[in-house]
Amino acid sequence: MITYAKKQDIKIVSSTNGHVFAKQSQAEQLVNSGIDSIIFAVDGISQKTYERYRTSGKLKTVLAAIKRVVAAKRSLDSTTPLIHFRFVAMRHNEHEIHKLKEFAQLLGVDALSIKTLNPYDQGECHSTKADGLEFIPENPRYQRFEYNPKDGSRICLKRNPCKRLWNNPVLLWDGKLSPCDFDPHDNYPLGDLNQQSFREIWWGTSVAQVRHLFQKDYQKLNLCAGCTYAFKGGSCATETIAKVHFFNNSVKYQ
Repeated sequence: MITYAKKQDIKIVSSTNGHVFAKQSQAEQLVNSGIDSIIFAVDGISQKTYERYRTSGKLKTVLAAIKRVVAAKRSLDSTTPLIHFRFVAMRHNEHEIHKLKEFAQLLGVDALSIKTLNPYDQGECHSTKADGLEFIPENPRYQRFEYNPKDGSRICLKRNPCKRLWNNPVLLWDGKLSPCDFDPHDNYPLGDLNQQSFREIWWGTSVAQVRHLFQKDYQKLNLCAGCTYAFKGGSCATETIAKVHFFNNSVKYQ
């Protein structure tokens, strides 16, 4: 699928937990596919810390996978993919942040990013007792949102700055078109490419009505009301990414 997409000149960025590259041949296949960037989600650099969030995951397996992809990229003398080490900062792993730069650099990756956590799931957008709150880091620098000191709730923005309804369509595996990648279960379908063309859906009356409602009062759209973009501190990549390090001067952030 990646190879096909690259033949159509489509930029491909994918994220993985790193448990799928058991063989060197798989790493070489990834590099040969032409994928632009691969993000390894590694939220701990010790097994104890890693498995606190990545339940049943094996850090040793992930690190071996990263090394295989790095080796494959070098042996094939390829400029892609950008190999990206991603660390989501949480309360139980923030003590490891100061070690990350050296740790990632020794693996041979191209970039390291420390991302802030969205501790809320769908339906918990206004809850002060959401399950994920226990993961919020103590250091404010690594907290995504600003919180109301009176009740601990997030601070809503009057206008949601998201532009995804205009320039970020999400195509699901079955041909359904979704307004956002925060709707992985297709609860808010815009249309079906098995029945209509992309142009008919994306520039059709139904989607135009959704865009109008979003601009008028996004809080009436449940998906948008609970989105990270709707709250102070979580409205763009420069806010949700706390820190980025590049180890290869020829690459750019993906």
